[in-house]
Amino acid sequence: MVDVAENPVIEAGEFLGEDGAFPDNYLEKMYKEGDPMRTDQTLINTKGIRSMASQLVNAQKMNGQLTGGREFAILPNEQSDDKEIEAYHTKTGRPLTAAEYKLNEMQLPEGLPRDDKLAEHMGNILHKAGASAKTATAVHNGYVEYIKTTMEAAVTQEKLDDAAANKELRGKLGAAYDKTMRDVGTLVNLFGNEIDPVETANLLKELPNDSFAAQLLGKIAARFGEDILKVPADPTSGELTPDAAMAEADKIMTDPYYLTDRPKDKPANKAYHDELILKVQKLIEISVNKGAVT
Repeated sequence: MVDVAENPVIEAGEFLGEDGAFPDNYLEKMYKEGDPMRTDQTLINTKGIRSMASQLVNAQKMNGQLTGGREFAILPNEQSDDKEIEAYHTKTGRPLTAAEYKLNEMQLPEGLPRDDKLAEHMGNILHKAGASAKTATAVHNGYVEYIKTTMEAAVTQEKLDDAAANKELRGKLGAAYDKTMRDVGTLVNLFGNEIDPVETANLLKELPNDSFAAQLLGKIAARFGEDILKVPADPTSGELTPDAAMAEADKIMTDPYYLTDRPKDKPANKAYHDELILKVQKLIEISVNKGAVT
């Protein structure tokens, strides 16, 4: 870099023409050959005192726009101390503390839980980077939009995966699909409700999309029915045994009105449908309670 002290002494009369205009070769007179200021485009475009003053005012106005209309902000450099850097950030719109961004109060898409620790972490990073409140809001909203889009894509993919899994299971079970799933439902309800009814209901919803679990439980239900549930009741006894109760429940569940009040090619009959549901529930209760008098 050329030392300014090596440049020629400036005589005002040589540079100021009429109305403060500079001569065409003023940079050659002002700066020594090799000095980068001699070929600086901004100075080349500066034609006189008025031009220089206009450029200074325009530069300040532009900086004022970037700082939200606040007073002129001086960019910090390597020699700037903490106080100068802090003053610059304040003038460019950064709040005094990260908490003042209030990221944890901003709106989130439905289904996305609020994470105060994440908001605090994000706020600290933005504050350290000198982000204005407006910039912090834009960053937060951009992050939220990304998460929302990701969640929606995940839900869509899950539905596609479930449909594919159910199609695969139906292909493996073929004509036995409906009966197998009925048997699996009976088995899961019978034992699962004793543990946790809510989790049992959730499991039943997922089974049609879980090929292995559905087939495994189907095998267990089939063996369970063959060895235990299908034992006929003693006709001479007045007691309905657990085995007989489950056998009777299995029989009722083959009725098309058990699954729906509008079976295909049959008239709607909600009352009969509800009656079958109650009967099966009662029979299962009898089985679990180790029998009851008929």
